[in-house]
Amino acid sequence: MDSTYPRAVLAAALQGLLTGAWVAAGELPTRGRRLARAGSVLSLSAVASVGARGDSGEPDETEPTAEQYAAWDVDKRKLAAAAASIGLSAALVVGRRQLEKRWLAALARDGHPHPHRALALRMGLLTFAGTLPGRLVKVREGRRPR
Repeated sequence: MDSTYPRAVLAAALQGLLTGAWVAAGELPTRGRRLARAGSVLSLSAVASVGARGDSGEPDETEPTAEQYAAWDVDKRKLAAAAASIGLSAALVVGRRQLEKRWLAALARDGHPHPHRALALRMGLLTFAGTLPGRLVKVREGRRPR
């Protein structure tokens, strides 16, 4: 995925741009908002797929058979960690949405001429800052000798 630090930064920046475009489209009428959001997702997906083509020439792993699935042992610690991760992700989504609502209400209350645009900038930067450390850690772990 993010095999180098510049790719990790670029991926985090693209995620921030997508978030910003998504939020900025909130002030458009329904049809325009849907078109803008679909267009931003498609265009950034195209950019990401072009960048991902040169990652590795190795073939994808094949799907395990039913017998291999049956033979796997379930590690309860990993299962608990996955459940905690899902719970944390859900909490972050709810918290992010509350933060968005609070910031948008404050911008509108203060008379900002384009509150959705200002919110889009904030949320894009927040997404970039929140996504970047995890991506950098993945690059570092991938470079560690085994």
